Amino acid sequence: MSATKASAATLVVPNEAASPLDAEARCGVVIVYDDAPAGKYALHTLEGVTHQLSGSIALYPSLWRFDLLEDPDWRAVATAEAVQAGLVVISTSSKAELPTAVRDWVQGGLGQSRG
Repeated sequence: MSATKASAATLVVPNEAASPLDAEARCGVVIVYDDAPAGKYALHTLEGVTHQLSGSIALYPSLWRFDLLEDPDWRAVATAEAVQAGLVVISTSSKAELPTAVRDWVQGGLGQSRG
C-alpha cells in the first residue's frame, strides 16, 4: 500500500478591515478549503506560523469547506466570521480556478466593514 502526498496551495490574506490584535494577542483565522488535504495543509501552515511567533499570538481557526459557501445562510455565517477574523486563508488542492461561490464570497463578502 502506498501513501500519496497531496499538494495544496494556500493563500493567506490579512483582513485589513479587522481591528488590530488585542492585548491578549488573539487572532481569529478563517480557513476556506476545497478538500481534507487542503484543510490539513492550511492548519499545518498555521502551526508553523504559531511556532515562528513563539506562541506570542494565539490563533483561533474556523474551517469552511468551499461547497458551504454556495448556501446563502452558511455564506452569511462564514462572512460574519471572516469580517471579524485577522486572517483569511484559502487553501486548495486543485489547480483549477476557485469556484464561483468562493470568488464571489471573497470579492463581495470580505469587503464589508466591521460595524
